Amino acid sequence: MFERFLSGQEADAALFDQTAIIDTEIWKALFDFQKDGVKGAIHKINQHNGCILADSVGLGKSYSALAVIKYHELRNHRVLVLCPKKLRDNWTVYLAQNNSELNPFLKDRFAYTVLSHTDLSRDSGRVDGIDLATLNWGNFDLIVIDESHNFRNNTSLLARVVQVFGAAHAHHGYLFANVRANRIKLVVHDGFGVWCATRRLHLGGFVWPRQGAAGASCITLTREQFDALVLGLPWQRLEQLKTITRM
Repeated sequence: MFERFLSGQEADAALFDQTAIIDTEIWKALFDFQKDGVKGAIHKINQHNGCILADSVGLGKSYSALAVIKYHELRNHRVLVLCPKKLRDNWTVYLAQNNSELNPFLKDRFAYTVLSHTDLSRDSGRVDGIDLATLNWGNFDLIVIDESHNFRNNTSLLARVVQVFGAAHAHHGYLFANVRANRIKLVVHDGFGVWCATRRLHLGGFVWPRQGAAGASCITLTREQFDALVLGLPWQRLEQLKTITRM
């Protein structure tokens, strides 16, 4: 087993040297720990057809991903980057076609395609000249997904509902919030199946009961309060906000 592992690494190392990636600007910009991570990611992609690149905030995951992308581009592979729509500029800035002054890697001439997560569910429209109606999604050799946790399976939420309430009842909604209280997920069983709606705030947070607080286990909201909660408004003070007493 170890012999196969070592021989696989040797083959990857030989192919790595042949791509001349060490001469690229993105490779020169990496720290040693990032270079080790890139080599490991490339090896896992070659061996297992995919990998997860995870690290703490600020440790250069995007640069590491760019190095992996450049390795594949040097092998004439077609690369697709999928990211949240609000992060598109973070990726398109490195494209050679945009000739941006903010791009420190112009010499590397990155040529990958950038689309948003939401474009996966669209069957028409255009994005930067790309016609989604005729796009051949299966023609890419490498797909890089930024913020891939957005694709987590929502059945885990349903399992949590069953664990806490014993069953997911038809025509009931179950609301979840993340630790920072800036994102909520609403899981609804409509009698035929389960759907999940997600809302995230760019600023501020949703008002959410703390564990251990009085009445935190079960709170009754009016329709008006629920609508305010989904919008991220202070639903607990709706009555106060209806009347303006100062200018």
